[in-house]
Amino acid sequence: MTRIMFVGLVMDSFLLVNCADAAENDNARAFSTICATINIAQSDIEEAENTPEIKLQDEMKTLKKINMSVSPDSFFNLDFGPKPPENGVSPDWAANHALWKELQEEVTKGTTEISGYKLTRAPASHARKVASQYLNATMKEAQAILQGYEKAATNEKTAKQLLNMALFGEGGVLDKTTEKTFGSTAAIACNPANPGSGVGSGMSLANDLACICDDRGKGLDCTGAGICTATIYNDVATAAASYENLVKRCPTIAHNKLTADGITAAVHAFLTNIKEARKSTQVGNVILGARDIATCDTGGTSGCVKYKQDTGTGELTISWLEKLKEAATGLRNENDRRNRNAQRYREIKALVASATRQYTAAQEGDRTPKASPAAAPSGKNKVPTETDCNKHQSSDKCGDP
Repeated sequence: MTRIMFVGLVMDSFLLVNCADAAENDNARAFSTICATINIAQSDIEEAENTPEIKLQDEMKTLKKINMSVSPDSFFNLDFGPKPPENGVSPDWAANHALWKELQEEVTKGTTEISGYKLTRAPASHARKVASQYLNATMKEAQAILQGYEKAATNEKTAKQLLNMALFGEGGVLDKTTEKTFGSTAAIACNPANPGSGVGSGMSLANDLACICDDRGKGLDCTGAGICTATIYNDVATAAASYENLVKRCPTIAHNKLTADGITAAVHAFLTNIKEARKSTQVGNVILGARDIATCDTGGTSGCVKYKQDTGTGELTISWLEKLKEAATGLRNENDRRNRNAQRYREIKALVASATRQYTAAQEGDRTPKASPAAAPSGKNKVPTETDCNKHQSSDKCGDP
């Protein structure tokens, strides 16, 4: 019993010594740098409202309904069957006859409302002819707007997918068993990947956090207080456990939804803080973390992550950083696309409103000009009345009508 207690005390002393070797918050700057970037990758993104193409198509159909209601009798009264009339009224008959028949029936029934007005057949008039000409021109304008609608790219990853890939690697989810989020050892995962490997520093933000806080203690150098479990990077499983415990200690604040500019700002903030430890053995290497070593591996009192840099251009090879940049570009392009489509929708809505005014004018028909009031007869030409004659005594003042 005494021996067991002694062994226990020795082990406790070993852990205490080991923790003491890692100075509290020695790696806090690097820890906060990665944490801030992780917070960005975990954020909800701000997306412009999406305007489905069907909304523009619905407005286009409304224009077609109005156009049918004011069309000439020679067109409205046609039998819109599969076989076109002999005079070849339209080269688009085969593609449109079914829709025209539907619109003809809808206008005839008068059960549809447009902007509060019942859609019925406008009476024959000059106003209807004007409205028909206006609608034909408006339809062409609206069709050009509709044809400009920009569909979302189907073969590109969304900004959110790219953010998840930055956070957890190519799979986009936390993988605790295979080398998709973490590597098999710190020596492999915390240093630049071998050519063609893909497993190495920068493979995921989760990986790099585990590298920085790999101190064989309990995260004291990163968090300033023990996290109740060792932050060792021995394999995929231990790295995953380390990440899950460390990420809970990342400083966070409430903020607005993430924009493309916010992602770009996070990239610049990371580049500002990289290689800031000024350790002598780190000289000539791009290393994030406090450990004074040229190659980051496990076993030290604090961790680090070493990134690949091209000696000629200075360009860094960091996979998750590239994913963030792609996400910023993708989000900006997607929001621009959505905003342009929203503008197209507003333009077609405006055309429908204008066409509706033409329709109401056609329903009122031609206005009958008001008759000008008859001019009052002048004194010279005034025809005397019997009353007038009675006022005079001489017969020459009045005569036969």
